[in-house]
Amino acid sequence: MHMLTMDAPDIRWSTLASEAGGEHGHGDGRPYDLATFRQAVVGGEHPGGEPLSDLMPRWQLSDRDLAALAEYLQSLDQ
Repeated sequence: MHMLTMDAPDIRWSTLASEAGGEHGHGDGRPYDLATFRQAVVGGEHPGGEPLSDLMPRWQLSDRDLAALAEYLQSLDQ
């Protein structure tokens, strides 16, 4: 089986929610909020609308599950 490797950007909420996130592979530097986080996870787009890498999976999540995922990422900063 052929495996593909990649360097994944920092997905802690503090990085996603900061404008500096753009310097670390998160698009054009626009911060993520819950709506743009959904846009990324479900729609495969950065906050500015540019597409995420094709390597990033797209997920169909309920509002509750998406909020729980965001809460978990926020807990990584503690």
